[in-house]
Amino acid sequence: MLRRGPADAVGGNGGRGADCCQKFNEQPGGDGGKGGVATATGGQIGALGQNPGNRGATTGNGGNGGNGGDGEPPGAGGLKGIGVGDPTDIPDGNNGNPGFECSDYVLWFIYFSSILDGLITPGSDRVLAVYSTTIPVNPTGTVVTHFMSSTEFGGPVQYQKSGNEMQIPQGGIEVRLQTLLPGFPVAKVQTQILNFCLLAQCVQLVGYYQGVERARVGSAETDNSGQEQTLELPPPPTGVPYYDKFVLIGGPFHFNHWWIVIIDP
Repeated sequence: MLRRGPADAVGGNGGRGADCCQKFNEQPGGDGGKGGVATATGGQIGALGQNPGNRGATTGNGGNGGNGGDGEPPGAGGLKGIGVGDPTDIPDGNNGNPGFECSDYVLWFIYFSSILDGLITPGSDRVLAVYSTTIPVNPTGTVVTHFMSSTEFGGPVQYQKSGNEMQIPQGGIEVRLQTLLPGFPVAKVQTQILNFCLLAQCVQLVGYYQGVERARVGSAETDNSGQEQTLELPPPPTGVPYYDKFVLIGGPFHFNHWWIVIIDP
């Protein structure tokens, strides 16, 4: 009687790498796990019997590598598991696929150049177009910008538009973002200013949600020569979905007509 023992071995698949694309806190994606090795050895030819018989068959395959996680940069795919068979080799698994790059932010530039040159009346509002590029074609939205009065600011104010610059010897602008929501929930605000104030914290950028202050950043000390500085509101704190208003206040400072950017998550 002929007896033979087949052998089937399948290596385990590697796990997927961790995804690490939390907005504004991107981390490298996790690498995929290595596929498991599979080893199959068919049974030997029986020692007794009228016919010599054949070795047992080997079947199966090595494990597949896990896919890499999404991240910045993305994780690598896991290596394939090797298949080893005797007397017949079994196939290896497949290498895992790498993860994907984190999606880019969407930047919108508030366009102050639409304001005519000259003094701007304190307490007045301007509806400003917002563009997804620095080329003012086909606005993607609008914001209401309020130039604070002396009563709102708590002291004398002055605002002037001159060429590509907004010049604020003292005062504050309040940018209301409700017209952008919910299609563009603002999760970050970045401003660049030419700071002419000597004292640290002289110019402040303040983010609000539903009338409550949620974040505040201030300027650094300068030598009063018009030093370029960047003020950036961080992502809103836990439990706050976005900013619906921000205020740039203090003085003296100037900013270019493209130097206030709002960022969509």
